[in-house]
Amino acid sequence: MALLRLKVGISLHVKSEIQPLNGLRHQPEKGTSGWYIWAGVEIVCFWHIAGKVPYLVQ
Repeated sequence: MALLRLKVGISLHVKSEIQPLNGLRHQPEKGTSGWYIWAGVEIVCFWHIAGKVPYLVQ
């Protein structure tokens, strides 16, 4: 597959110039480059997330 056709996960916050800009690369698979890029840092209590995504506490 041509390198320019691989998908990259990019957060919409990247356009807002929120800092810091972060990047993480996983193993490429299924047409993705493995790159995920996002901006900012959001600290959230585990239990707040668990209330919205209950399968995390199972």
